[in-house]
Amino acid sequence: MSRRHRTIRRGTLVGLVAATLLATGAGAAVITHLGAKTSIDNGAESSLTDAQRNALYQSNNEAFQSRLNSWYANLDLHAIDTHSLQRLSMMATYTPPESQTFGDAVTHASSVVAGTVTDLRTIPGSGGTPPQSFVTVRVDTRVKGVNSTTIIVHQLGGIVPSLDWKTIQIEDADPAPILLPGDQAMLLLLPDALVPGDFVVENYSGEYLVDTGGHISTVAGNPFSSQVDGMTLRGLTQAALQVTGPS
Repeated sequence: MSRRHRTIRRGTLVGLVAATLLATGAGAAVITHLGAKTSIDNGAESSLTDAQRNALYQSNNEAFQSRLNSWYANLDLHAIDTHSLQRLSMMATYTPPESQTFGDAVTHASSVVAGTVTDLRTIPGSGGTPPQSFVTVRVDTRVKGVNSTTIIVHQLGGIVPSLDWKTIQIEDADPAPILLPGDQAMLLLLPDALVPGDFVVENYSGEYLVDTGGHISTVAGNPFSSQVDGMTLRGLTQAALQVTGPS
């Protein structure tokens, strides 16, 4: 069964304006609609000149960004059970999966590893861009590519404040939901075009989380989920090795 999160399709506090990300970057997404939050009184705004209105926008954006940066600076994820947080699905249009079979996806990937997430760091967006996360993964089994024992996976989305600033939430990009500390997964990876040395997950076909029962769960939208859903990590690793041969 494809993995499904408790998702709410709505804008988050960090989504102030539309933003476009490079197709080769984390998530390969174009943000098409995000919710807005502003303290501007639209009635009073009508009496302002264009210059005054632009200054007001700039002031509000700067105040918001300052508060957001402070929120992240004081966030201690080590004291939080991230698996218990509500998850939101980022409203965006994504590039479709490039592979239609597991074998094709393994071949397309530059690196394939089975590993365990040890750390997560989210940085706030700015100027209308969404947050981004850097996930540290301990490589438990190398199938293809990278020789490092630890890698950094760059993902779109991450830990965000709620609209009222009172709770903590997770904003996911549908093709590769945020990996959380403690997660065990097989990852089909590509080089990160934005951060040399880091990796991004193949859209829809690159993330295979091990569920609480020890079985593989695919991302919703994976075109060949029926081929791999329910397999064990060992079984999926063997299937990948059949494609690549011994490393």
